[in-house]
Amino acid sequence: MFRSTCFNSISLAAVLIGSLCPAQETPYLLHYDQSTTVLGSSELPRPVWMAVVSEGEGGQFIVGLDEPVFRLGQSHPVAIVREIDPEVLTVNLPDPRRTVQIRRGQGIPGATEFVFREAVRVTAIEYRRRMILPAEMKRRDGELYLVAVRGSRVIVQRDVDPSASPAAIQEQRLADIPLVRTAPNTWEVSAKDVRVAIESGEAIAARSLRDSRVDLSLDRGISVEVKSPLADVRVDQQGFLINDPKLAKRAGLLVGDRILDVNGTPIDGIGALMREYLRVKSDKALKSVSVTVERNRQPVTLTYRIR
Repeated sequence: MFRSTCFNSISLAAVLIGSLCPAQETPYLLHYDQSTTVLGSSELPRPVWMAVVSEGEGGQFIVGLDEPVFRLGQSHPVAIVREIDPEVLTVNLPDPRRTVQIRRGQGIPGATEFVFREAVRVTAIEYRRRMILPAEMKRRDGELYLVAVRGSRVIVQRDVDPSASPAAIQEQRLADIPLVRTAPNTWEVSAKDVRVAIESGEAIAARSLRDSRVDLSLDRGISVEVKSPLADVRVDQQGFLINDPKLAKRAGLLVGDRILDVNGTPIDGIGALMREYLRVKSDKALKSVSVTVERNRQPVTLTYRIR
């Protein structure tokens, strides 16, 4: 573990990101170099508690209230956070279904590589991207990981391979968009990032629909299987069934969710989704998007506020 130490000389990192002596000690090594880009910062409307979880060699990350904890490359969560206390983390476990409390320094039962390190009262999140050499191992396989805690401000980062194809660059632009959770099932995103999501998502969706597969069955009728970096879904008259959330898990979607409507418009096929997409795209004054999903046979509304 690393403890901050004050130095008399000022380094480039100190000039770019502030003093090397934060108000309180932090156990995280804050590394910064010329390959790192600050994508932006989000000030939260009010302080929220978040849990710091370590994952062996995968580094550390933060997780908020009601958010899932995933193993890399898997779509089913190993736990869902229900309460965050400075000393105790309460989580729901899926198999068998039960609620457990984990003290600081303890691992999640059944997934002991995930260790609860501490709880942080967060008022702001800073997002960074670091370009790495192709031969260099990505931290958390290209997903967001925790770089530093500076008082009530957390800094998260994603490692990116610069030798990427145009399709991979579009996916990365989506993955880099900061989504700030402000309440259970509620997120905030900037209007600028919404435009980025629309531009990149449109190209990704077009490629995915071109490669989609149509199935016919007696119980579901005609359905379409769509696999994309955004999510793997099955589309039929009952809506969109999420088979693998992929990037969409950052927006709160889980395996087994069925999207029923967007902003009150029923989604019963690709045509309905595209019409609602075009409406959102053309509405420059849009302040929020709400998505209703069926989860465990209950309706759940996910809200995305545009600032």
